[in-house]
Amino acid sequence: MTGEKKSPERSGRLSVKRGTKLMSKSSQPSSNATTNPPKAATTAPSARKDEVYRRMNPFNDMLRRRDGGDVVQTRDPQYTAMDVEEVAPVAPEQRSANKVLELEQALAAARQEQELLRQEIEAARTERQADQDLINELRLRITRSPPVEASTKKRRSSDVSANEPEEDIRKDNYELRYRVAQLQDQITLRDSTRPDHSSSHTETEWNILRSRLHTAEKESQERMQQLISLKKSISSLTRMDSQATDSDLTEAFSQLFDRIRDWVVSNFRRSRLDFDNVPHDTLSVLRGILPSSMKVTGVDKIALYQAIVSHFCMRILEEPLLVGIPVPEALHLPDSASLGAFRRCDQDLQGGGSVYHEWQRATIRAIEQSHVRDVVQQFRDDLLHQIAGDIGHVLFTMTSISLTLKAKSALVSILGTAVEMQRTLALQKAHYRVLLFHREDGELLKLDCQRMEVVNDFDRDAEDYDISGNREMLFCVSPCLEKFGDEHGEHMESRNVLFRARVCYAIDE
Repeated sequence: MTGEKKSPERSGRLSVKRGTKLMSKSSQPSSNATTNPPKAATTAPSARKDEVYRRMNPFNDMLRRRDGGDVVQTRDPQYTAMDVEEVAPVAPEQRSANKVLELEQALAAARQEQELLRQEIEAARTERQADQDLINELRLRITRSPPVEASTKKRRSSDVSANEPEEDIRKDNYELRYRVAQLQDQITLRDSTRPDHSSSHTETEWNILRSRLHTAEKESQERMQQLISLKKSISSLTRMDSQATDSDLTEAFSQLFDRIRDWVVSNFRRSRLDFDNVPHDTLSVLRGILPSSMKVTGVDKIALYQAIVSHFCMRILEEPLLVGIPVPEALHLPDSASLGAFRRCDQDLQGGGSVYHEWQRATIRAIEQSHVRDVVQQFRDDLLHQIAGDIGHVLFTMTSISLTLKAKSALVSILGTAVEMQRTLALQKAHYRVLLFHREDGELLKLDCQRMEVVNDFDRDAEDYDISGNREMLFCVSPCLEKFGDEHGEHMESRNVLFRARVCYAIDE
């Protein structure tokens, strides 16, 4: 019994000792552990399969036997070792390569986006600099405006430099509009060349730039208005009155009589000219326009109607002071006694040269700034309606066409323009004369090429035909405007024709 019990214990101890030795051998570190695989992972060519399994995990097998369990055969160690050798080194390299490729692509995209942002920032800086230059230029213009000084010499030089304020304003306006157009073209060009795949934040930046552009444009307009106001204030402080240029006066004079021509054509182009049974007052008007011995054909009827309107306009253009100051015949009316003194003074002071013209301008400004200006305005309105009625009456007796309310209103507007023209001429330092040429019976008035131009010469060329030697004047359609002196009221001996009279001539065959 005893021998039988000891044999299993002894065999168990031997197994434990053998397992301990195997564990001690397998736990000893190898000198080349970093380069050679463990012995359990390699198999000699002549080794048997049982020995290989015995070497793999002997301690686990021993524990399984002591517990009474079956030893479970694990996976083939040779296959596992080969799988580790083939897969383990390859998978990390592939993942690293993929990760490096992704990082390189992300880096390239980031650099490209950074370059686009840099270009956009540079463009924004350029536009900001352009806007700032525009603002600085406008500020510099305002700063460089000449200061107001009380010196007479500097005041005169300021008068010379401000002879053409509207041209300077127009030039500045054109320059500002050109600068704004350049900025708009730059924005349009950038919008057209911009890629479609631009990000949302770049769109926001473009909106900001557009808003800044509109703000700069608005500021430029405000600066323009400030510049205009500054020029006007300088002009008003350095000069007592505004001096119109020759080109402005010529254009205004031409437009006035062009309106008269259009009005006549619009209302009397289909009329029949009839001198029979005209009343005495119409004959007296016609005698002041053309000699009684001359006959006007139907071709020149429109020109004759214009001459009649121009004849009545001379009552306005020849006024020395203000249109609306009562004439001596109307001095008995209320509120006209004080104004009659100006009329009598003007009659007594005429011919006083430059001193008279100074008094004339001062009187006009004084009347316009006093309480009697309303009285003058009332007399002026009555006078314009009276002249319009006289024109309508004369034309009705010649054509049997009465003026409509619309035609009479347009005629009153034309006469109002003539009043503004007379006031402008009266306020100038230079002296202006308006001449409506007419001839008496038996008088031959030849053509003065410097002061006259023919309006009914349709068949002949003025360069090849000596019109002055073959024609005599029938009547003057519109007056001539002459200027004496300069804008400072000096050199009155010099004469300049600003607008030639339009005349109608007859052919002596």
